Amino acid sequence: MKSLYEFNNLTENDKLAFVQDECVFLMYRMEGVVVALHLYYYQPSDFYVEVWHNMELNEIEFIRTFKSRKCLNPYYDEIDIKDHLR
Repeated sequence: MKSLYEFNNLTENDKLAFVQDECVFLMYRMEGVVVALHLYYYQPSDFYVEVWHNMELNEIEFIRTFKSRKCLNPYYDEIDIKDHLR
């Protein structure tokens, strides 16, 4: 199990591998024309990972983590996350 601190200290490639292997994919949304936001939840440590993917360049812009459910506000209307919240 990784903590938020441990996750944030991984390399970008290791973060992406961890997200794919250990996290629950919740949804994605478009932000503008070329950027897709992918939201994941890592339940054992209760944190969220937001992956910003530039679809035009096919590369990761950045990876953002957060614990506060307030940061989920942009997603509330698009997904049902109640099964993932404690």
